[in-house]
Amino acid sequence: MKKLLVLVLAALLFPVSAAAGGKQHAERTACGAECVEKLKAKYANKAWLGVEYAKMDSGYYKVKAVHPGSPAEKAGFQAGDIMLAMNGVEYTKANKKAVKAAWSEVSVGSEVNYTVNRQGEKVGLVATLDYVPADLQDEWIANYVKESNANTEVASNN
Repeated sequence: MKKLLVLVLAALLFPVSAAAGGKQHAERTACGAECVEKLKAKYANKAWLGVEYAKMDSGYYKVKAVHPGSPAEKAGFQAGDIMLAMNGVEYTKANKKAVKAAWSEVSVGSEVNYTVNRQGEKVGLVATLDYVPADLQDEWIANYVKESNANTEVASNN
């Protein structure tokens, strides 16, 4: 599943399945109406940057795409940028707790300072986080439901 930097990355640096209510499990149970409502509530106030990224072995994040009209686009993010730090906290494997703590302090409307590596040069970008657009929330929830239900076998009375 695509990982989206949804800033608050609350799981903003976690896969959408982690944002569904906890830790990722090797085996999911079906996502029903209650699950969908929890996801909707979780995403309703989630802060959003608007980049799709790939996590690198170093712990940094390489921007794969920037959503049109997103805070990331307004801040000047570009595909290929390597996200090095947020508000001075470096994205490294050894820094997971600090990154999580930094994300817990941001919300919709927060101004966040990013440091990116763009073609070998460090660039500072400032983004004001916004709400995750409703259509994107719907897409994430639909993908989660599809995946969780596809991994669940339904017993029959035959």
